[in-house]
Amino acid sequence: MSTSKHYVNPAELEKELTVFSETYKSEVLRLLTEGMEPKLSKKKAKGYISEELGAMFLKIANNLINKNNFNQYTYRDEMIGLGIEYLCRFAKKFDKSKKNCNGFSYCTQICFNGFLQVIEKENKKLELKDAIIKEAMQETEMDKWAQQNMRDQNEGSNSW
Repeated sequence: MSTSKHYVNPAELEKELTVFSETYKSEVLRLLTEGMEPKLSKKKAKGYISEELGAMFLKIANNLINKNNFNQYTYRDEMIGLGIEYLCRFAKKFDKSKKNCNGFSYCTQICFNGFLQVIEKENKKLELKDAIIKEAMQETEMDKWAQQNMRDQNEGSNSW
């Protein structure tokens, strides 16, 4: 990769994405000509991510996580992981022939959406945890003491 003011060279990223996308599409076509069903061929086709493209995906995810939108989250590693997973999964759909297609913004948006998925999942976990705590707090200390006292009395009467 050439050294420039960008952490990822957009032209090289676009070239790598195009190569990856084309190899995936040619693999799907090969499987279709062998008689495989269209849905199954898309699942079975393997596109191989080059070392350079993988490094670019990692740089995009690491630089995006350092933006102000994501600084306060404690689960940043999970966000990076899902962002890279989404990049690997959806990079094969990149189509340079579309109007105003920019490989860098395409990858950044995929990664951003992955981050939002993690935030949404963690918020659901937090809401569930808060609901459980709130439900546990509904019982007063007096009720808990009375229940414990009843259990102790029942255990004491059963032991004789």
